Amino acid sequence: MPVLRSPQPAPASPHPGACAAHPLAHRILARARMLIGTPFHHQGRVPGRGLDCVGLVLVIARDLGLTAFDCTSYPREPRPALLFAHARQAGFVEKPLARAAGGDVLVMRFFEDPCHVAIATEGLAGIIHACARRGRVIEHRLDRRWRRRITGCLAFPPPDGSAGQARPGLDPGPPNDANAGGHPPTTFVRHPPA
Repeated sequence: MPVLRSPQPAPASPHPGACAAHPLAHRILARARMLIGTPFHHQGRVPGRGLDCVGLVLVIARDLGLTAFDCTSYPREPRPALLFAHARQAGFVEKPLARAAGGDVLVMRFFEDPCHVAIATEGLAGIIHACARRGRVIEHRLDRRWRRRITGCLAFPPPDGSAGQARPGLDPGPPNDANAGGHPPTTFVRHPPA
């Protein structure tokens, strides 16, 4: 049986100043890298015990004080309208792919609908994401195969703390101790408008 090793981190940005103007991006990436190796669990929100791709992004946003929003009641199958509404509630903002930068959330699809999110690294050289296939949070190069999957980009909520506050009538779902992994990742976004 082959031994699975964590992939090597993506190389440092070929553009040294890629995140220099955005200290928040540095904080996002530093926190994301601290979570590398966390096991994959659908709807997981427990660093070190289990995260899915959405959980990785929301845990980072929560840990940095960017949003208090969470929702673990989403299905395994993508539901773009519902999922994008959750992204808005959490304070994430769609931005043009041409303006994507390190620290942004890249929205990806494996088939038709978006079904995965990853955090872009410096200079868009790589991604950090909870990978069901590898069974954990990993960092690797953003090669052609992965670039073809990108359908959109989201910016993290602003650091003023106003995004994703609890709202009356919003059921974020029950706390989740992370189910056993191996399931396809899910997300909270939709295809960008054509």
